[in-house]
Amino acid sequence: GAVLLAGNVAFQADGDAARVADPAPLAAACDRLGLQEAQAGEAFTTRKIKVGAEVIAKPNSPEEAAQVRDALCKALFANLFDWTVRQLNAALKATADA
Repeated sequence: GAVLLAGNVAFQADGDAARVADPAPLAAACDRLGLQEAQAGEAFTTRKIKVGAEVIAKPNSPEEAAQVRDALCKALFANLFDWTVRQLNAALKATADA
């Protein structure tokens, strides 16, 4: 559920920057993942660049924000798949040992 909801987050241009087009999918995904909506929205729409000792927030374009969203969904799905395989292997091992 959370992966699909996060994948439904869309972005639109706000000048040179991206912003979340509809907050509903972001809010639903954040609720399922236990994230704060404002921080998640910022994570999609900005990136932090370290220049010397200073950290600068640079806005992402809608295309860049979508790439961040897709990378997050891919990581979530990969971790969920790995967890599922571990659970199945443990259950199969337990029945084989019995």
